[in-house]
Amino acid sequence: MRAHRWFEMLKTRQVKSISEIAASEKLSRTYVGSLLPLAFLAPDITEAILKSCQPVGFTLDQVLAKPQLPLEWATQRSAFGFADS
Repeated sequence: MRAHRWFEMLKTRQVKSISEIAASEKLSRTYVGSLLPLAFLAPDITEAILKSCQPVGFTLDQVLAKPQLPLEWATQRSAFGFADS
């Protein structure tokens, strides 16, 4: 996922900022900044999305509408309709 790659670039200091990522990807800073929290989704949620096995009604807009993505994976599962594993 892009968000994981972008987070890794920031973490390893390959880039200095979200703005630098946005410029290199030819995207807006706002767009990159809004997708970056997806790097912190629970691994099983990410896997379900990649396999198209997410709950009915679960959308990217639902995740992005959260003012702040919960960092606790159990809270994410509950908030987005995934069974707690």
